Amino acid sequence: MELKRAAESEAFIFAGPVAAFTDNEFIVIDHPSGSVGVVRFEGDYYAVSNRCPHMGGPLCVGGGVKLTTCSSKPFEYETLEGVPLVRCPWHRWEYSIVDGTNAGNVTKTKIRTYPVKVEGENVYVGRSAIRHGRPETQEVAP
Repeated sequence: MELKRAAESEAFIFAGPVAAFTDNEFIVIDHPSGSVGVVRFEGDYYAVSNRCPHMGGPLCVGGGVKLTTCSSKPFEYETLEGVPLVRCPWHRWEYSIVDGTNAGNVTKTKIRTYPVKVEGENVYVGRSAIRHGRPETQEVAP
């Protein structure tokens, strides 16, 4: 436990031991900004808000991450390899776990994404969200 506390700084919080993460399955943690899902996908770790900006659904419950179709226009889809998305189980809205953008261009609102670091055998999530693009497109915390 002392190692965990030593690595945990003011800027990052403990998310769990590396051994707790199974590929493509979210672990939901309590975070200062609300519920956050942390996932290991293709060897990298990602952290995103567990709240869909559409109607508040739990983004990180039950679906995992997938490489899927994205679109250039609302409701038109084309295959783009390498875009990992999370899908809201309520209405199937999808968001990039890399930069929070909406797949399908249904909305310009992004989900929050957080920096993740691995130190030793532990995974940590940043307290502050990463700002991708314009600040006004970031999700407003409940």
